Amino acid sequence: MKLKVVVIDLEMPPTLKRWLLRGAVTLSVAGAALAYAAPAHVWSNGETLTAEHLNAAFADLDTRLATIDGRVAKLEASSPPGQSAFLATRTTAQDVPHGADTTLVFNQEYFDEANEYDPSTGIFTPKTSGIYEIGCSWESDENTMVQSFYAEAGISVGGNKLYVGVHGDARAANRSARTLAKLDAGDQISCIAYHDGGATVATSPQLDTKFDAVRLWP
Repeated sequence: MKLKVVVIDLEMPPTLKRWLLRGAVTLSVAGAALAYAAPAHVWSNGETLTAEHLNAAFADLDTRLATIDGRVAKLEASSPPGQSAFLATRTTAQDVPHGADTTLVFNQEYFDEANEYDPSTGIFTPKTSGIYEIGCSWESDENTMVQSFYAEAGISVGGNKLYVGVHGDARAANRSARTLAKLDAGDQISCIAYHDGGATVATSPQLDTKFDAVRLWP
């Protein structure tokens, strides 16, 4: 920043001149002192204030302000990411065929803090890498079951079912899987249902059929 001074012999007492240009300028952000700007020129009693002196002082101040801007940008860039958490359930039953892994699609979101869950596909896609707690559970509609059968709930990461919760007799029981997982940003997570009941089984549309996740760190 350059400052042109037309009248250089300012009508002010020498003591006031010294106070303005010899005194320190303290810059602060949020109450914390970040820089100390002192003029490059030391004034003597009776000395004339010149444009050269003012320009030198303001150039030094510009440099210090640029340093502060850089520090603030680094602090903002290092701020922790926003919270990631969601919970979704189904409002209607979903058919689960015999002997096939079925991705459950939970069409009702109770909350989705970072807009990472897609209720149309049942896929959770984290935006931030980290350690997550993930839960998947489903309960079958008793009216669609006629015999004892094996069933499980699974958590799929990138199309691979990595975490499984099983139940030997699933006629009147909720099956669920819950785990801690280290996920990368962009991973696709889904809740999987499986059974060997010999016929199609429908999920029960209630809170026990749900999908949830929360990032624990960072």
